[in-house]
Amino acid sequence: MKFLYPLFATTIFLSSFLLFQVQPLIGKHILPFYGGSSAVWVTAMFFFMVALAVGYIYALLLSKLRPLYQGAVHGLVVLATSASLYTHSTVWPSAITPEVSDITISFTDPVVAVFLTLLLTIGLPFALLSSTSSLLQLWYGELSGKEPFSLYSISNIGSLLGLLSYPILFEPFLTTYTQGWLWSIGVFFYALLLLAVICVFVFGTKSAATLPLVAQAEAVVSKVSPRTFFTWLLIAAVPVMVLLAGTSFMTVAIAPVPFLWVGPLALYLLSFIFTFREGGRPPMWANEVFVVLASILTLFLVVTAEPRVFVTIAVTHLALFAISHWCHEHLYAMRPEAKQVTLFYVALSLGGIVGSLIIKITSSYILVMPIELLVILVGSVAFISLQWFVADAGYIPLANKTQLRIIAVTVLSLVLASSVMYISVKQSNMIAAERNFFGYKAVVDNTDNDPPIWSMQHGLTNHGYQVREDGKPLVLPVSYYGESSGIGKAFSYVRASGKAQPRIVVAGLGSGGLSAYCEPQDDFTFIEIDEEVVSLAREHFTYLASCPNHTMVVNDGRLALEAERLAGNTRPYDLIILDAYADDMMPVHLMTMEAIETYKALLAKDGILAVHISSRYLNLVPVLKALALETGLAARHFYDEKPESSLSTPSHWVLLSPQESTLQKEVFSVMKTFDEDVEPLLWTDTYSALLPIIRF
Repeated sequence: MKFLYPLFATTIFLSSFLLFQVQPLIGKHILPFYGGSSAVWVTAMFFFMVALAVGYIYALLLSKLRPLYQGAVHGLVVLATSASLYTHSTVWPSAITPEVSDITISFTDPVVAVFLTLLLTIGLPFALLSSTSSLLQLWYGELSGKEPFSLYSISNIGSLLGLLSYPILFEPFLTTYTQGWLWSIGVFFYALLLLAVICVFVFGTKSAATLPLVAQAEAVVSKVSPRTFFTWLLIAAVPVMVLLAGTSFMTVAIAPVPFLWVGPLALYLLSFIFTFREGGRPPMWANEVFVVLASILTLFLVVTAEPRVFVTIAVTHLALFAISHWCHEHLYAMRPEAKQVTLFYVALSLGGIVGSLIIKITSSYILVMPIELLVILVGSVAFISLQWFVADAGYIPLANKTQLRIIAVTVLSLVLASSVMYISVKQSNMIAAERNFFGYKAVVDNTDNDPPIWSMQHGLTNHGYQVREDGKPLVLPVSYYGESSGIGKAFSYVRASGKAQPRIVVAGLGSGGLSAYCEPQDDFTFIEIDEEVVSLAREHFTYLASCPNHTMVVNDGRLALEAERLAGNTRPYDLIILDAYADDMMPVHLMTMEAIETYKALLAKDGILAVHISSRYLNLVPVLKALALETGLAARHFYDEKPESSLSTPSHWVLLSPQESTLQKEVFSVMKTFDEDVEPLLWTDTYSALLPIIRF
């Protein structure tokens, strides 16, 4: 049957493509439902891993049945999935993208709510897609009598293309509703292909041979020892740990570059593609040398703080690929016979869950500094060094036993010294540090600077600092909030308006630096989603103490303001400030058209919405221009490149107001309207794209 391999390969490819398309799609769609925090993404990733394991376990259990029963059960699952998608499409904007009002799940723990939302929206189709690769590999092996692992390579090619095409071809041009419709149409064609595969499998397997094959399969599976299964599982956990730890390390310790999560995941898939192909492969010692060299180079660049960050990022990606490929080569060498393929993939999927749990537990409860990747690099090199130390002469060509031992000891010593040096340097001026769902925060003593300062760092990004004189903190408008900055001019306007009790709200706390503008008569409110940021600001900075009548709200900025709007705000705000940065980027859901409409409804007629858009990697001017045009707000922006005060840093602010006359005041004379050649880019709750505004 010449059509057999193309049919199976096409179905597997399409299932994997759809699987990796729906992950960023649904994650992005529900992000505003739950405040846009990183906890949503973390929970979504864990859900995907669990659902993947469910699909693999389902395929394993299904393989125990006779071919006729396998086809019948799987056909019913395909029909049930199609029916559920059709039912959802009649009541939701698309089959997998409900509106907020369509989801009534309410739990004290948002993790549970996110998990159940994902289960309701894509649970069944995701599990079906997850089962496809392992089940069809088993079926192909039964029908053809050939080893099916090349189909796994095709599966990962589909996954890789699905992953890379989303931010390039789909996200920049389509709303999540349209993406949901296209994805559902893709699932429809996938279902037709899968039904054809089921028919081929059922009718292509002769009844007379069925019983012996099933019995033989059960006998072979029973020979897989628990030790072998758990070895598969543990080896499979390491690349997932590398994937998650590498992404965290690069975005926190190297550069908070958007889309940086794509690279490690793409390399993880490429490793599978490269490993599970047919043909020759390099010897294991070559893979080990690759891991050692890439790890040493990565550590060297990180420790020396190589100024060209993209060089360090590229080399770190190389190390991630080296370790993943090294582990996957071990898995390939231990691959089972075709009849055990479903059990093999169950072990791999469970390994993914174990790896993610290890990183989660380590980052939440053990390591405050984001050094999981360094630990993995050192651990990998230590393991390889031990292998070399006990290896026989000739394990690595041209190296005898003594030389191998010298190399092993030298390599391990170099890696350990580099890691210890990096950690000691990072901790040398650290006053306090915290880490949770919302990332790594630290208070850093920069008293060697001129002037001496204590700063609040979120990853690599300064979230405000306080100048110290003779060891005592000064309450001054500094950092991004100097008097010559856009927000400084907004406060000057508020003071000049002469209102008895101006109402001011700030989304995003940082060090609390905006409290320097607080006066006793102000109704001043801060909204901060991260309780640890509040604690650090109160304990190590004196800004909040200088504003004794302030109100602190621990919540997502948009959700808190939307709740106030729905409750019937009695007195409008004179100044709403958006400064809620997650590292170097404001969460997208705070800057959509729907969000701006909420802020506008809470503003006084002569009030101002101030948006902080300083960023090393994003140009948010096109987004703010589009939002101003769409919501009918007057707008001015100002890049304070050379602040009047030496205590301040360059900053870029956009001011929006319901009245054009407000921004025509003399205090705003240096601020500019948006250039006509700036192409507006409107973000909504169902459409946003980062690619067009990245600074390359």
